Amino acid sequence: MDYICIGMLFVLFDFNVTLAGVRLPLLPDCIGYLTALAGLMQLREESQAIRRACLPAILLAIYSFCRLTAGLLGLISHPFLAYGINLPETAGRLFFLYLLIEGLWQMEVSRRIELYPQRLRKWWALAICFQTFSLLAIKILFLSAVCGIIAVLCNIPFILILNMARINWKNGMARSG
Repeated sequence: MDYICIGMLFVLFDFNVTLAGVRLPLLPDCIGYLTALAGLMQLREESQAIRRACLPAILLAIYSFCRLTAGLLGLISHPFLAYGINLPETAGRLFFLYLLIEGLWQMEVSRRIELYPQRLRKWWALAICFQTFSLLAIKILFLSAVCGIIAVLCNIPFILILNMARINWKNGMARSG
């Protein structure tokens, strides 16, 4: 679970540095997906949904690496082109998180360790709503920006709850092992 939490930090939060007009991510999504994949591989025998989440993690790592490379080469300069490229990744990330939450629910049921899937699902659903509003309101930049910021803010409790699940998993497995 450690790798999953670390990977989700990379995926859910964007920290960038701009050097000579080139935006460089400090936490690239592709590294986050690969890190999360390492965690998923450790838990793949615990849940069918966790096993199913491995393929989206691989595809999202490849897609985000290609997007990162294209951005660094200056191939994505128009805002609507960036919008079109980010849209499939956003949909894939939401599906990946859905599978992760379902996997945690399955693990909670089978191991009887509190992993907070209901709370994670609530914050995931809120993030979906605000990301959708942000995408639909792209022509109204202020509204789109506000919805985007709220969607990102939903990631803070999500990652904190995921970390609590990680701690419970480690403690529960230590007691049962």
